[in-house]
Amino acid sequence: MKYTDSKEWKLYIELTNKRPDLFIQSEDLTIITDPDTVNEYIADSGRKLGVVYKSPWNTMLVDLVKNKNGDLFSYDRLIGTSTGVPVVTIPVYDGKFILIKQYRHAIRRIQYGFPRGFGEDGLSAEENAVKELSEEVGATFADDARIKVIGSLTADSGITSGKISVVYCEISSYEEKIGYEEIQKTILLSGRELDDWIKRGRIDDGFTLAAYSLFSLSADLR
Repeated sequence: MKYTDSKEWKLYIELTNKRPDLFIQSEDLTIITDPDTVNEYIADSGRKLGVVYKSPWNTMLVDLVKNKNGDLFSYDRLIGTSTGVPVVTIPVYDGKFILIKQYRHAIRRIQYGFPRGFGEDGLSAEENAVKELSEEVGATFADDARIKVIGSLTADSGITSGKISVVYCEISSYEEKIGYEEIQKTILLSGRELDDWIKRGRIDDGFTLAAYSLFSLSADLR
């Protein structure tokens, strides 16, 4: 059987049609989908290409690419399975920032950071932010609360694709959600305290550091 008849490759071609924004061509690294070239590369290298793993949250792709020198090689990347807008929130209650103490399986240790999450299909960044905060810190919101996208970031362009929206949210109340998604504690910090935690290395979550940097540059929010 030719590799281009495999499930992995068929799912890959299906994805190129469903989400063409993920396969924009560039002369720097050209994505190769020509069946003969793909089959020849697989026969020579023994590697897998296409959609090699998929869960409800993440999809692992292995592209065949060609550089300007004409070299062919495989390139791994991780995309969100959902097409919703992922978010990192900056929740503020009574002038203080809300962070959560949470066990992160990928790094096998505790981290402190702003609540964040995958985007649900069909919801805007603001709606996803409200959803995440409701789930992770039991947040409620006043009718006139400011909920505002203040920018976006790319977490790790070496492996992941897509942008994460940064959403500033004023909340009216919160409650501890200990045990939900390995959350161990909810923490309130003033701006000065948050600066101190960052300086002392107590916060190393890249999403939180980048989101706080964007907040610090937003004159209308400080």
